[in-house]
Amino acid sequence: MSADGRVYISAGNGIHALQAPEGLPLWTRKGLGYTTAAPAISPNGKLYWGIGDALFVITPDGDLEASASPLTGNGTANSAATIGADGTVYLVHDAL
Repeated sequence: MSADGRVYISAGNGIHALQAPEGLPLWTRKGLGYTTAAPAISPNGKLYWGIGDALFVITPDGDLEASASPLTGNGTANSAATIGADGTVYLVHDAL
């Protein structure tokens, strides 16, 4: 959950933002690929989401800000991203 009460979930081929505690939908972004991992949420609310062989940066409003693909080789992201204290984004990728 983000500092402003948003909950982010992945379901099938889409990611969704909901406003807690009511669960009201805020936005949905489809077409990035299938994932079951949760995003890492930066202090400024940006989402870092490893999906397939890519890392996506999504704004709190659901806009795609940046992406890196392919990460390397033919592997896939297989866990949630993490943001270090210095702002570095870490992602476990089975081909790294």
